[in-house]
Amino acid sequence: MLDWIGRGRRIEAKLDALLRRQAVLMQESDMAQQTLQDLIDQVHANTAVEAAAAAAITGLIGRLEQANAIGDGAQFASIIGEMKASAAALAAAISANTPSEINVGTGQAATEGEQPAGQGELTQQ
Repeated sequence: MLDWIGRGRRIEAKLDALLRRQAVLMQESDMAQQTLQDLIDQVHANTAVEAAAAAAITGLIGRLEQANAIGDGAQFASIIGEMKASAAALAAAISANTPSEINVGTGQAATEGEQPAGQGELTQQ
């Protein structure tokens, strides 16, 4: 005679296991979705910062061209000072927001004692 109760319990146990697995998969999917959204948000933030830096550099170039056209040495000195300050601030911001274990440009981990590429390379004149 067939053991319907035993078979029913085994089927129920298998269904419970499938439901638990489905819950885990849904949780993992939600986490992956959040990670993707975090990445998208960071890309947008980086793009905004890069656009602001490009606009600042373009503005400085325009001011240099204007100062050059009128031959104003004092304005040149002022703009050069601003450029040095901006370069130092930009270098500090990049260093502060770049994990020390990553080599900028290669995306590879730095070996022990190795300075990540791009840090300390900006010089002021």
